[in-house]
Amino acid sequence: MENGGITDPRHLKSVVCVKGKRTNNRIAFQSGAFLLFGQDVTLDESGSPEISIKRISVTNKEIVLKELDQLNINESTVFPYIENSAKYLAEKFSFKIRN
Repeated sequence: MENGGITDPRHLKSVVCVKGKRTNNRIAFQSGAFLLFGQDVTLDESGSPEISIKRISVTNKEIVLKELDQLNINESTVFPYIENSAKYLAEKFSFKIRN
């Protein structure tokens, strides 16, 4: 927020793009921003003047996941908890873990 953290009432009825503070591990590991939706707000499929939307179809999820992993974007980095890291390593190196 440009005004020193004071809530602008217009934001309560709009979609606002924000980049989170890196004080939380989960937020710190994510390389992006978030869309915050105000009360009763929806984002039309065509977007808005400030936000453009492009829909893509994923035809081979496994290839996309492998490419994301090469960029260090995976369950272990997006959700950096010990259970997710253990699960990721077990799957990557073909270990079997019990739940």
